[in-house]
Amino acid sequence: MKTFFLLINKLDKYLLGMSVLLALVGLLMIYSTTLSEEANSGLLFRQIIFLIVGLALFFSFSSLDYRYLKKIRWPIYLVGVVLLVGVLALGFRVRGSVRWFDLGLLQLQPVEYMKLAMIIFLGAFFQTKRHEMQRFRNILLSAVIAGVPMVFVMMQPDLGSTLVLFSIWLGMLLVSGAKKSHLAGLLVILLIFTVLAWAFFLQDYQKNRVFSFLDPTSDPQGQNYNAIQSITAVGSGGITGRGFGRGVVSQLRFLPERQTDFIFASLAEELGFFGAGFLLALLFWWFMRIIKVARDSSENFGFFLVFGIFCFFFVQSTINIGMNIGLLPITGVPLPLVSYGGSSMLVSLVALGIVESVLVHAQPVKFD
Repeated sequence: MKTFFLLINKLDKYLLGMSVLLALVGLLMIYSTTLSEEANSGLLFRQIIFLIVGLALFFSFSSLDYRYLKKIRWPIYLVGVVLLVGVLALGFRVRGSVRWFDLGLLQLQPVEYMKLAMIIFLGAFFQTKRHEMQRFRNILLSAVIAGVPMVFVMMQPDLGSTLVLFSIWLGMLLVSGAKKSHLAGLLVILLIFTVLAWAFFLQDYQKNRVFSFLDPTSDPQGQNYNAIQSITAVGSGGITGRGFGRGVVSQLRFLPERQTDFIFASLAEELGFFGAGFLLALLFWWFMRIIKVARDSSENFGFFLVFGIFCFFFVQSTINIGMNIGLLPITGVPLPLVSYGGSSMLVSLVALGIVESVLVHAQPVKFD
């Protein structure tokens, strides 16, 4: 018990408090959006269980010296790849995608684990190669590390998570010390790959989502239905909202996936501009606290870990909120800590535990 209180003393309590507050906002909206749904009445209870287990993992990883993760990076990474391969063969299909293992209480989504596994592996790679990142060969090696899981995720198919994995890699690469000329060359390669991905990897429904996004008025009852309902929900909330549990678009079930992908739209409809603004402000300060830990990190591996986790949370939040307000195509990415989902909640809290571990176990060592 004494050790636990010593750990609490060293934690960034603002980061912990804001993380718990984000999760509580999510619980509040899950409760609200399931008031009229008997079939989904158990979602709130399950999310509370996920939060409790996640907090236990948070404190466990906070107390673990993050440097140990570097020693076991290969098993962590390979387990993620095996899970991604396994879900293609053994996972269950929902709306044409195979992304989950059905474990009863928890539907395990391997890509959530892989996001963190890739951050750990890339963090170790960039730290080890920190004096050799001027070589284009090492940029390509990092691309292979990120590319292997991205290929399997595209095969599910899951474009949103693929974009998150790509953004994590790119964000970490940009702070790795790579040459600007090499980054420019990489941009050309990425453009070529984007064309190939469009031609050979993207499914027809994914392409249609892009076309629908470019022409929002087309197919309002088909491809654009989700986007239109989400924008309608956000707009109908006005300044103060319709009231907790009184949303029309969300409560009457016009808004799909209102506890997961579109939970921000549900919140904006019921709590209005003030509620949405509060959540955005909370997310902003949450990001700033994570960046502060990265900036204050005493060595390279800790810096890369925390910065990669920042990229993970920031990009995923941007994609989720962007698609809720019609600025980005619909891709099915959860809002960290807020959206319903066991895999997302557990991985997010483990990631935050690692951020705290970098702070707790900091050593007075200068950057190499």
